[in-house]
Amino acid sequence: MAYSCGEGYCLHYVHIDPSAAWTLTQAVRVGNTIRKISSGSAYDASASAHGIVSVSIQAEETWAHKRVGLTADLTDNSKYPNGAYIGLFPAGRVYIPGRADSTYTTHDVFRFQWEANMIVVYKNGVRLHSWSVASPPRGVLLYFYEYGASLQVFTSPVSLWQPDNTWYVVDGSTVSRSAASSWLWRTIAFGPWIESGTYTASFAYVASSHGCTQSPGCSVAFGVVFEGYDLGQSGCYHSSVDGYNCQSGRGLQLLGNKWGQSSWQGCSNHGIQVGDVIHVQIDMSLATMTVAVNGVNCPPFQSLPSQVRLAVSTERDGDIVAALLTSSISTTPSPTASPTASPTASPSASPTASPTASPTASPTASPTASPTANPTPTRRPARQPAQLLARRQARRSAQRFKVVLPSPSPTPKNLQRIVPTVQTCELL
Repeated sequence: MAYSCGEGYCLHYVHIDPSAAWTLTQAVRVGNTIRKISSGSAYDASASAHGIVSVSIQAEETWAHKRVGLTADLTDNSKYPNGAYIGLFPAGRVYIPGRADSTYTTHDVFRFQWEANMIVVYKNGVRLHSWSVASPPRGVLLYFYEYGASLQVFTSPVSLWQPDNTWYVVDGSTVSRSAASSWLWRTIAFGPWIESGTYTASFAYVASSHGCTQSPGCSVAFGVVFEGYDLGQSGCYHSSVDGYNCQSGRGLQLLGNKWGQSSWQGCSNHGIQVGDVIHVQIDMSLATMTVAVNGVNCPPFQSLPSQVRLAVSTERDGDIVAALLTSSISTTPSPTASPTASPTASPSASPTASPTASPTASPTASPTASPTANPTPTRRPARQPAQLLARRQARRSAQRFKVVLPSPSPTPKNLQRIVPTVQTCELL
């Protein structure tokens, strides 16, 4: 874990714990990624870390063989005789000892953890399988088969969900909507207030107990709330992330059901469905929020205020949302980013429609003026006889100078070379 603290708050990084004693064999670690660097095809490359018994992983490719698991003996071979594992194999195959295979893509997140005396693995927040083992695990162990095979590895999060929220039950990285005010929108915040840098978080929409009744898409929303948003929501009828309908305008959201189609139609064909992975990135240097559905970016939301906080809202009791990789923060703005929002986006318009209102225009609508080809240069009008006579007289009476300029346009270094070439200047 790592933290970057400012006045009155701390921003939370989650990545491979730099204090963990990772043991690498024929492998290298760069940032969150561990990759096999030896040639040949064999499980002769490994990475292990003692003391990590809750870990999330994500494949960077689907063509290679990788194994990941927890074990009581970090010297185990690739069959994990003292623990349990899964294999992420070519063609998107998940090999799970003890049950039928599953599938994966590079967007899926798998989490291993030790709970209730069992090793349990989750896929995008949904329990995939569990194993009873003789001894508690003592660490995480990874194996790689082909040269270049790699995994992104993340330590599991401290819960960053807003505590003591009347409308949700928090269980580690997962929140479940309680029966209180069922069928009404209610919001729960995630992580700290964000004032600078970039902040990212990934979520999975795990369950919708009542189904999706406003298709296409389900009634769930992801986004940010603004300063002044009342997270108590006790006096509200509806209160979604964007504040609809008792504190409207105090947030921005990607709404997953049919009323949010203007925002998600560029990144999803079906809105947000159970099992989808939602990635939210806040960039305060650009004042933008970008939401991705299953790895596809939606049009960015522009003109964030100076302080925002991630939030999720649901409409029905029994809805479940899981935080996946956890949040990450960078306080260094992108060196190539423009500090201002795009001029084509309306700074005051809400990018999504209210949950019960008709869909509105996409937040990234094109400018009102259609782009055109490069304009054709206007031809110089023909000189009249009087103009020609005046021009000739000026030539005769004026000193003649000619400026010789190098091509292309001069730089400061060759300005000195231009000065000696100034001889005459011809008046036109």
